[in-house]
Amino acid sequence: MAEVTIVAVGDLMLARSVGHRIVSDGPDAVFDDELRTLLRGADLTLGNLECVISEHGEPAAKSYTFRAPPAAAAALASAGFDAVALANNHSLDYGPGAVLDTIARLA
Repeated sequence: MAEVTIVAVGDLMLARSVGHRIVSDGPDAVFDDELRTLLRGADLTLGNLECVISEHGEPAAKSYTFRAPPAAAAALASAGFDAVALANNHSLDYGPGAVLDTIARLA
C-alpha cells in the first residue's frame, strides 16, 4: 500500500502586518526555508485562508475585515499549498467580487 503524506494547517492570515511584509519584502518572506521544505514535502498541503486576496471591494460593516495583497497568492504557491478553504467568517469581508478575485488569483 502506498503512503500519502498530508499536511493540514489552520488559519492562514496573510493580511495586516503579514500583508505589509509581502508587499515590502516579497511573497517568499512569509514562510522560512524550513517551513517551506515541510509544506512542499507533503503529497497534499491544505490550509484555511482567513482573508481574501484582492484589491477590490469595500470593507464590510464588522469589527475585523481582512484583505491580503495580490502577491499573497504567490506566497501560498511558493510555500507549496495545494488547496485552501475559503468557507469562513472572513470570506465576504470585502464582498463577493473580492471572493471571486481571490478564487481567480489562487487558480
